[in-house]
Amino acid sequence: NRRKAIILLGKKHLRVKQQRHDFCHKEANKLVNRFDMIAVEDLNIKGLTRNNRLAKSICDAAWGNFIKTLDVKAANAGRRLIKVPAAYTSIDCAKCGHRGKAKPLTMRWHSCPVCDFETHRDHNGALNVWHRGLKIVGLGKPEVTPVESYGARRSRNVAVKSGAKGLRPCGV
Repeated sequence: NRRKAIILLGKKHLRVKQQRHDFCHKEANKLVNRFDMIAVEDLNIKGLTRNNRLAKSICDAAWGNFIKTLDVKAANAGRRLIKVPAAYTSIDCAKCGHRGKAKPLTMRWHSCPVCDFETHRDHNGALNVWHRGLKIVGLGKPEVTPVESYGARRSRNVAVKSGAKGLRPCGV
């Protein structure tokens, strides 16, 4: 009975691993097929997993595997994956560039005291990653207004889409 239980548990773990792998490939394909340039934060995943409360969730999400898969698929498709330094992406204001104070993870809203720009903390971080990715490529920082920035994705990883109107963050 014990051997049977061990074999059944191993099969369940293998199934979850394969589902995670399949999801990473499908999502990477969607991003690579949709965008010419993809900008992501260059996170220190190993350092983040030292936080006991978040370690299991971070490992379960397989961020590192997703970024590796995205990098390979982008290179094969002739797209650019830009890894942006993660420093201050959720602290700096995406509109005016003002650097505020460090925020605890429980504070989910970004409010700039200089330009009165208000948005979700993750959306502000996503816009900052996008702006820094464009700077790395050499396209500079586009003008972003609060109207344009409403309703973006909840992810801190941001993809950039090229089209008739130029580059814009996905979800805007």
